[in-house]
Amino acid sequence: MFIDRTEELASLNERYNSGKYECAIIWGRRRVGKTELITEFVRNKKHIYFTAVERTEQKNLDILSKAIFNGIQGNISMSVPVFKSFTDCLDYIYKCKRRKTNICY
Repeated sequence: MFIDRTEELASLNERYNSGKYECAIIWGRRRVGKTELITEFVRNKKHIYFTAVERTEQKNLDILSKAIFNGIQGNISMSVPVFKSFTDCLDYIYKCKRRKTNICY
C-alpha cells in the first residue's frame, strides 16, 4: 500500500523526465516503504529492478543479468546469458541506452 510519499515520488519522476541518464539510490531503515516507493515509481515504466542478496558475487550477477534482460527485452522466460562482471552489466545497459532500442545483443 502506497501512502504519503509524494515528495519522494515527485523527485524520482523529475529525474526520470529530465532526459538525462541518471541513477537513483534509495536507502533507509527497514520497513519505511522503500520497496513500495520503487514499485509505485516504476509502475507503467520500462525499468530494470535489482536487489542484491547476501550471497556470492556470482549469485548477484546471475540475478542482475536476468533483471537486465527482463527489463530491456520484456518479460522473458528463457535462460539468459550471465555477465562476467558488474562492469559488463553496466556497459550493456549503456550500449542499449545509446542505441535507443529495447532489444540489445
